Amino acid sequence: MAKKVLYLGQGKWCWTETCKVHAVIIAYKNEYLDAVANRDEEKIIQSTANLLSTPEGQHTYRYLKIAELEKTLGRKLTLGLDLDGTTGDFTHGLRTYMGEKLKITKGQWLKKFPSPQEYAMWKGEGAWYSDREDFLNQFQKAETEGLYTRVPVFKHASRTLEDLKNYGFKITVITARNIAYTKDTRAWVRDNKIPTRKVLHLGIEKEKAKNIDVYLDDAPEVISRLIKHEKKIVVMNHLYNKSIEDHDNIRRTDGWNETLVNAVFELLDDRNKAKGIV
Repeated sequence: MAKKVLYLGQGKWCWTETCKVHAVIIAYKNEYLDAVANRDEEKIIQSTANLLSTPEGQHTYRYLKIAELEKTLGRKLTLGLDLDGTTGDFTHGLRTYMGEKLKITKGQWLKKFPSPQEYAMWKGEGAWYSDREDFLNQFQKAETEGLYTRVPVFKHASRTLEDLKNYGFKITVITARNIAYTKDTRAWVRDNKIPTRKVLHLGIEKEKAKNIDVYLDDAPEVISRLIKHEKKIVVMNHLYNKSIEDHDNIRRTDGWNETLVNAVFELLDDRNKAKGIV
């Protein structure tokens, strides 16, 4: 039976070791495996650079890297995935709800509810609510009226998560949503094709989740807690988290694109990060 020998991305494989089209990349892959087996750091770095020189080689390197780490840890690597503000456009979902409740035109939505400059939406210039009590009253009502089912997923999020799963990651949703709305949350996860069946409701205490290798999040307080507990985080950029200082365990992304995937792998690979390869 033929075996998978080269990962081409998007769930596709080259199945033969003698493939003429991918012969050079297969050779680089074998060089990498030999270097890892022999713990030859210099050859690991060189063979990694060779693999990363082509898209097919890059996909293969990522797959091999996850397999290598999985063997070291004795378990599958896991991404801890936040939903609102990270995977889904929470601001748009809440803006839509508020606009409809106030019966104002769509042209007035953005003016009345601009992109928040503070995570606490009753603070800062362009605050949506007069104070914390006003926010809680209106937000809790929105929750009961199905807010979480109407948050649009960010462009390319589902596809990118599927790619990460194909590289070998497990995906665990870790959300601050009230557990009372887990039914809505699970429906959202299913309907938006998020490749997971595991949903944890941990509030801001996301560091309590076990065996999470990289977190994806946007909330400043959550990020600060994760840094304190020496966790690795890819931060989804928003105005309200720009003030978070750079840290060795943080990488940033503006969306669900190659920058996000690169950030995940850079956080996992100190060897090649130090050499400026990944």
